[in-house]
Amino acid sequence: MKYKETILKEEVNKALALQRRKKYKEAIAVLKELDKKLPNSPVINGLIANMYYFEDKYRFAIKYYKKTLSLNPKAEVASSALFHCLNSINKADEALAELKRFLSNTNELKKNNYKWILSDLLADINNPLLIKHKVIITNLAKKFNVKAGEYQET
Repeated sequence: MKYKETILKEEVNKALALQRRKKYKEAIAVLKELDKKLPNSPVINGLIANMYYFEDKYRFAIKYYKKTLSLNPKAEVASSALFHCLNSINKADEALAELKRFLSNTNELKKNNYKWILSDLLADINNPLLIKHKVIITNLAKKFNVKAGEYQET
């Protein structure tokens, strides 16, 4: 392994160790230093986003999840987390747009892993925050053959 790759791996592992100890600010600092060296790394940007997510700083997390997805549009974890962040700050329009984008541009296995979100949305279709999106949710559910409450997290 090259010297540079060894240093990067050590720094990522350091950030992950800080994460395990719930020292998110310190982990973010380590990762932002790496981001200066590798600004187009979807992994580093995704890790920064995760740290902000763990701190419930959804607006910052959104910025980094979006950058991650611009670098790797098929990043399932980033897409799912972006959906949840947007939903958490009542940006249902954007959250549904991300769900639709991801489901339309990915393989069948990842679609199956993601369908539980759509199933939950369908089950909660009369929620005042979702009611204006009823047509979109219903159409996506039909397109991907999803029924309300059909999928359960395990």
